Formats: sequence, C-alpha cells, structure tokens
Amino acid sequence: MSVKIGDKVRFLNDVGGGIVKSFLNKNTVLVLNEDDFDIPVLIENLVVIEQAQEKPLDKPSNKPSVEDVSYNYSDRDEENYFEHDNSEISKQIKVLLGFEKQDSGVNAYLINDSDYWMLYNILVKTNDESASILAGKLEDNTKLYITNYEIDEIGKISNFALQLIFYRTGKYEPVNPIEKTLEIRPIKFFKDESYIENEYLDKPSIIFPIIDTLSENLSRELSEKELREIVKQKEESDRFQKTLSQKYKARNDEHLREIDLHIHELLEDTSGLGNAEMLEVQISTFKTEMDKAIKERVKKIVFIHGVGNGVLKQELRQTLQKEYKKYAFQDASFKEYGFGATMVVLKRN
Repeated sequence: MSVKIGDKVRFLNDVGGGIVKSFLNKNTVLVLNEDDFDIPVLIENLVVIEQAQEKPLDKPSNKPSVEDVSYNYSDRDEENYFEHDNSEISKQIKVLLGFEKQDSGVNAYLINDSDYWMLYNILVKTNDESASILAGKLEDNTKLYITNYEIDEIGKISNFALQLIFYRTGKYEPVNPIEKTLEIRPIKFFKDESYIENEYLDKPSIIFPIIDTLSENLSRELSEKELREIVKQKEESDRFQKTLSQKYKARNDEHLREIDLHIHELLEDTSGLGNAEMLEVQISTFKTEMDKAIKERVKKIVFIHGVGNGVLKQELRQTLQKEYKKYAFQDASFKEYGFGATMVVLKRN
C-alpha cells in the first residue's frame, strides 16, 4: 500500500489513527495520533482514509547521470532495487550486510538502503590476514550479491571490514568516507532462529546493520537537557515496571503469567551486542514463553516490553500475527502496565 506524508490513516490492529508525519524507513512511518503523540507504525498495519493533497515537485534529479557513472538505467537489475514510497531525497545513510539462508550455506549481500551512490571495498579477515574480496560502486537503494559461503567457511572468518564513500551528482551535502568493521560470531549461523524474515532479502536471513546515520545523528543532536529528561523518564519507567513485576509476581499461575522482556531482565551482560542481536534475544524468549504457556494451558500471558521506540512491540505483534494466528491479543491493562505491555489470550473462560 502506498502511504504519503500528510495522509490521514486508521490503525488496522488498534483503535484510533492520525496523520502520517514522516518515514522512519521503507516499511515504517511516524503517525501523529489524535492525542498528539508520535507513534511508529508499520505501513501494512495502516488504512488510508484520506489522502494528502499532491504538491508538484520542481527540483533536479539527484541521481548520477549515465555519463558520470558509465551506467544505463534501462539495464538496472530491478530484482535488487527497492524504491522509497516518499519522493523526498533522504540524507540518511543506511548500509547492511545480509546473509540469506540457502540449502547450501548462505548467500552474502551488501545492502545500500540510502539515496546516495556508494563506492565500496569489502575486506575479510581470516587467520590474521586481511584480503579484499570485492570492490566497486553500488547504486542507491540496491542490494548486491557478494558470494556464497558454506557454514564452515563462515567459522573461519573473524570479521568483515568495509570502506565506503557516498556521493550524488549536482549540489548535495557531502558525507565523510566511512570505515566499519563487523565482528563475526559463527555460532549465530548454526542456529535456525537466527534467520528471520526481512524487508531486503527473499528468504530468512541474518541482517547486520553496518551504518545508520539517522539514529546516530539523532543521538548526537540531543541536548544535555533532553538527555537528562530521557534518563529521568527511563528511570521512572524502570521503577514502574519493577514495581509491577513484584506486585503481580504471585499471579504467575495457570490463569495469568507475566514475562518481562526488558533486555536487562534476560541477560546479565549485553556488552558487544547490537540492537538487532538484543531484539533477537527478546523475540526468542517471547516465542519460548508462548510455547511453554500454551503447553501448560495458561489462560492469559502478558509480555512487558516497555514503551521505548516501539520496535519490540511491533516485532512481537508481527510475530503473533504470523506464527500464533489463532490467539487474540491486545494492550494489557493501562492501569496496571501503562502503555508498555501486550496481553495474549490463550484460553477463553
């Protein structure tokens, strides 16, 4: 479904709606709801009830010309190209490495999810030696097949190093060259649950974010006052959730079970883990507890996920819709949990 900034929408799975304020990525938008709160929502969970008025755009194209890059757009591999729904040129740089599960090993991909063209050099380190395995240029919003690795080969790689330069033609804000290193944990590639559905590759894959300047820039732009306010809100939220956890711990019986998915409740040490890996742990715990509750005939189960940026809540509910279709779910009691929990009904009274 095509959604534009300014569209009036209704939520497909929740009560209410609002106005599309901005795009967070190709699949998620920020909706200003009727209570003047900004809520991240998957586009697939929205229904457009009133489209925004179209405004004519009058600006030159920022795509490199054929002469500049010796490339013919008519020859573009459309299978590897993904288009943003919004027409605004984004300053965000987002680069990922994806490993798509195959019958034999994994296919490795370089993903350029940005509106800049990219010069790249990919180096692989094995046995204390680094070697460049691929170099070239990759157009905007495109993925590139690198090679196929047997799982045993992955186990011999200690890291991938990427050297990247971003550019457009005409006038644009330059981006400094970037060097990033991705440490490899081979054990992930042996676990089936590490491979998840994603927006870039056709089959379940392991996706490693390499660069995301949107989140990095947002962090840098926060003032000290805003940071203090965020810390204060987090401390209050943590105290609230801890009180709830203690208050309702006794209710974890055959009628109602509560599971706290805050990462510090699941792992003693999160050092070295990225956001994607922590989310993977949380969703894996969610599935384990769901299966356990179903087997033990628990009537209702509440997952405490907190408010945060809404990513865990969205992923949790998306998993419910795909893998646990027969069970109804809803926001848990606001009086008891605030906005930070989802209740799944496993057995009707």
